Amino acid sequence: MPYRRLPNTDAARIRSLQAALKKGRQVSPTKLAYDYTLFHHLELITPKFETAVKATDAKLKEQAKIGELYKEAKRKAKLYVSHFIQVINMSVLREEMPEKIKSLYKLPPDEMKVPDINKDEDLILWAKNIAEGEAKRTQKGETPIFNPKMAIVKIHVEKFQQIMNKYRAAQDNYNKTQSEVQQLRPEVDELILIIWNQVDQFYNKVDDFEQKLKKLYDYGLIFFERKKNENLQEKQEA
Repeated sequence: MPYRRLPNTDAARIRSLQAALKKGRQVSPTKLAYDYTLFHHLELITPKFETAVKATDAKLKEQAKIGELYKEAKRKAKLYVSHFIQVINMSVLREEMPEKIKSLYKLPPDEMKVPDINKDEDLILWAKNIAEGEAKRTQKGETPIFNPKMAIVKIHVEKFQQIMNKYRAAQDNYNKTQSEVQQLRPEVDELILIIWNQVDQFYNKVDDFEQKLKKLYDYGLIFFERKKNENLQEKQEA
């Protein structure tokens, strides 16, 4: 026996709204299966909800696209910052530079490991520390580190920061549009429920079950069929 279930996705909500709106435009107010005052509500909320959902989808795609660039830029920046610090540590181990020189880079003199630079803020902080340290050391007449050069490290870190800012802006934009959709959902769900209840009641006296289902489908009602050991299948066409 098919059973009715309210939409649980935005796409299903939009299909239900559009179906009810379509019937409101096709059928005269006296023959409409739901209160005609709800039709005016549908005319306002349907395009508003559709626009919000489309905007959210677009911002999500934009975020994903920039996210790939962000991951690669961060990987490169981490690689260069890490390698620069490793060169300093290896130079100290080979006694090419005194251990105390590490303090210029704010690196612990007695540690030979690379600081944790997994977080964006930590990566940027340590890039700043080693850039300032390298500037102080070379100002004293010391030979610059060449592999990698600080100029190259800075290029990759600056590129990462630029893309990071774009990525965070894309996240903010997506969250904003998603918030608008979330605010509209309760109103949409309530409207769909009211319309469904009225349509269901309107066709309550139709004896032919299949005929009744067809009429309910036309108004956007969604029915599922229970099947033993199988997933529930939506009968309404997408």
